[in-house]
Amino acid sequence: MVLGGQLRSEAGGDDLFEITDIGSNYAVIVARMPLYSYTERDREYHRRTTAAAAVAKLVAAVATSNHTIRELA
Repeated sequence: MVLGGQLRSEAGGDDLFEITDIGSNYAVIVARMPLYSYTERDREYHRRTTAAAAVAKLVAAVATSNHTIRELA
């Protein structure tokens, strides 16, 4: 996890304070952390590739069926 912080103060008449109603002082804390662990990402990758393979088989079967119907007609 990566943490970042910042303290701002109105110095020099910055337009940001006048536009946003933030006030003259504010603090910001930001935390960045991965949404998924490696295991979850790997599991999601395999789930998606399995689903993509199933969709590819379905599309190929429909295409083959349509081609066969056109040949018989």
